Amino acid sequence: MIFFFAYFATLRENFFLFLIDTIFKMKTRIFSGIAFGVIMIASIWYSEWSYLIIFGLLTGLGIYEFYSLLANQDIHPSKVTGIIIGLAWYALVFLYVKNSETSSYLILLLLLLPLLAIPELYRKQHGSFRNFLGLTGGIIYLAGGFSALHFIAYASGNYSYETILGFIFLQWSADTFAYFSGALFGKHKLFERISPKKTWEGSVGGAVMTILISFILSKYILFYSTMDWIIISILVVIFGAYGDLCESMLKRNLNIKDSGTLIPGHGGILDRFDGLLFSAPAVAAYLLLVGA
Repeated sequence: MIFFFAYFATLRENFFLFLIDTIFKMKTRIFSGIAFGVIMIASIWYSEWSYLIIFGLLTGLGIYEFYSLLANQDIHPSKVTGIIIGLAWYALVFLYVKNSETSSYLILLLLLLPLLAIPELYRKQHGSFRNFLGLTGGIIYLAGGFSALHFIAYASGNYSYETILGFIFLQWSADTFAYFSGALFGKHKLFERISPKKTWEGSVGGAVMTILISFILSKYILFYSTMDWIIISILVVIFGAYGDLCESMLKRNLNIKDSGTLIPGHGGILDRFDGLLFSAPAVAAYLLLVGA
């Protein structure tokens, strides 16, 4: 018993020392993260249109960032074309989810994606077909991921800022607590070939805290049952982790550290939203399938 209390006291002391050290080392990251988070939360809360604008802006910037990264591999998609089509996809999905009157336009846009290879015939650039694959890849990756948020926001029938904020909080908690758990307890590598710093201990710690937060959310956001929120949190943890790993794989292949510098201390859009781009489609699919 004495050993247990001594171990607990040491653990608590180490945690506070780690926390203080982290705050001093990551001042820029913390302050920019808070500022960015406040803007996002305010935009989601204020109205469906401010929500649409903030994530539309992230979609456009994310596509631009993705294409800029591909330039490191001598792949040069048309940035203007990709951004326009990506934002059109994003907007049409929103209108479809909101009133279901744009389905034919959305289907037409998706059917036309293969035709984007045609302009590459006239650009006279090396690796034209790779440019086409990069162009469509950026649209699907960014516009597809962010568009999935619309299905979450309107899953209850009308725009629900509570639901989208709940999902965002779960994603943030999964990322944040995985980081702290890994830094404190991490010993066993999760996927060393792709991301050497990620550990199983971090993943488990992030998962436990995210599930706990989902239970708390279920007491305040009553559109869904406690079990629904727990399942959503599990999907966030699993697919968010895969999103993180896939973005790490992209950066490793491109031999870069961060996807961009837009958010001080956090990197770029892909660095900040890599998990969400995978977890949002998974959660949206679950809500559509169960009709929650």
